[in-house]
Amino acid sequence: MPQIKSNNIYQTALRILARRELSRAQLRDRLSRYSPSPSEMEAVIARLVHERAIDDTRMALAHARRSAEVKFHGKSRAQREIEAAGIDQETAHRAVAEVFNEIGEESVLECALKKQLDGLIRGRAQFRRLHQALLRRGFPPDRIATMLMARAERGNAFVEE
Repeated sequence: MPQIKSNNIYQTALRILARRELSRAQLRDRLSRYSPSPSEMEAVIARLVHERAIDDTRMALAHARRSAEVKFHGKSRAQREIEAAGIDQETAHRAVAEVFNEIGEESVLECALKKQLDGLIRGRAQFRRLHQALLRRGFPPDRIATMLMARAERGNAFVEE
């Protein structure tokens, strides 16, 4: 574990934050590799919070937006990932709700489906595989089924009217 002088912990934290938006918990975890004492690390984190270099709400919004627009994840997966980053449940819920109200979960689901499907669904196995993949991405099962049924070839036995 590399040891860094206490006056350099602040610069180390700024270098870490320059790469990407992090939550307090994530920064605390990364600084623990360098900081000789927890009290110095907490003082640096408090300073960064005061200077607004760390903002859990801003991080949650950025992560929710990336989940929706880049990764094409649904609300539930986006919220789980934000909470796993050390953000409290209420902040994560508000961030996900704000982003998905603006973008619309239906359009994100549409993009996720386009990424995996080229044409119509031709069989039960393909239907099942797509359904499972979209569930893992965090979309609601009823919306997935509705969208997949609309993309299924007519006359297939797995399509129940």
